[in-house]
This record gives sequence, structure tokens and C-alpha cells, in this order.
Amino acid sequence: MNSLIQLKTGILGSEADCEKLAQKKQAKILVISDSHGGRNTLRHIILQYGESCDALFFAGDGTGDLTACLDEAYKEKYFMKCIPPVIAFAKGNNDPSSYPVDFNPYNSDKNAHKSFNVSVPKNVELTAAGRKILLTHGNEYGVYYSTDSLVFAAKERGADTVVFGHTHCPAEIRRDVYLMNPGSATCPRNLSKPGFAFIQIVEKEIYSVFYKMETFPTVKFVPYNPEVIYY
Repeated sequence: MNSLIQLKTGILGSEADCEKLAQKKQAKILVISDSHGGRNTLRHIILQYGESCDALFFAGDGTGDLTACLDEAYKEKYFMKCIPPVIAFAKGNNDPSSYPVDFNPYNSDKNAHKSFNVSVPKNVELTAAGRKILLTHGNEYGVYYSTDSLVFAAKERGADTVVFGHTHCPAEIRRDVYLMNPGSATCPRNLSKPGFAFIQIVEKEIYSVFYKMETFPTVKFVPYNPEVIYY
């Protein structure tokens, strides 16, 4: 069973799995953001794609959907197999700073607490396959207008990659740092599509693959190239 222990960094996983992710030569990361109550959509994405990934990043506004899925996975062995070993998430402007959960996120006796809560950090910093990544929602960096503040924040932290959300518009941006927004899983804007993305890192080289949701004749996700119409 994957570890649902919350580390001091805010990440759910084990120190060993985080170190393993950092040292990998290549990594595949499932990136989702702005589900805004779409727990079933999030569950569908994780069930279909999570098992093949080394990590799951959630960039905010719907963190309650994520914790609800983790509660379900805690009770459903087949779902837990689909949860990547490292789960990083950031607080969106519509997220509280903590969520009650059924699983125990502390590395202690089950009965040590009457109730359990997962804290939701504003920013998470971690390394994946040699890339230093800043995960944030983006609302405090003016991302509707520019990614300048995100670039500055990344450089300040020694990061070469930023994953963010908030705009509900998917984008892959190559500046002094690599910036990626998966768009919104349920509430797209500016003619984009509901969906998510993968980050692929191979020998420190990085690129993203975006997926959109189609609903006819059945719900499915297909790869596509979104238009970047901001920044």
C-alpha cells in the first residue's frame, strides 16, 4: 500500500519515495488543477492514469476533491494501486488550509488523534528526475496578467520548473524557467477544454502532454495541443 503520511514539506508519501523520485533518470508526473468540486472526474483520471505515474501534482482549487479521492483509495485496494507514491498539492484561493480525512496522515499510532486533518501548503518545492520544481496555485503571483512573478519566485528558490493553475487555461511556457499549467479538469476558460496533463522528464529534459475530455459517445480523454492565448 502507498504511504499516505504527510511530510513536513506538505507532500503525502514517504521520504524514501521522494528521494527515489529526485534521483530518477526519467519521471512521469500526472498534473491536475482546478477541479472545483469535480471529484468524480478527478477519480476517473487517477483510476485511468495514476498507476503509470511516479507522482501526482494538484495545483489547487479542488484539494477537497483530492483528499476525498484519497479517503476512497484508503478503503478501496484497487483504487489505492492507482495512487502514485508521491502526492504534492498546493492551496488554491478557494481551498481552506486543511481538510479532515479518514486516513491517518501522521506517522503515529492510529488512536493518537480523535480526528485527522491534512494541511494544505501554499507552495511545495520538490525535485523530480533532477528538475527542481515549484508547485503553486498562482493566484498570489498575478498569473492572469504575466508569469514574471512566477519566474522570479522560481529563481529565488533555485527552481528551474514551475507548475501552477488558477487561470483554467492550459499552457507550456519556456522562459528562463519551464512553466506549465494543466488547465482546469472541469471548468475550462478561453475556449480551452476540460482536462489535465503529464509532465515527462528524461535526463533533465522536460516536456508536457495535454489531454482533453470528450463526452460523446462516452467520456474519454484524448491528447491535444492547446493554444496558449495568454502570457
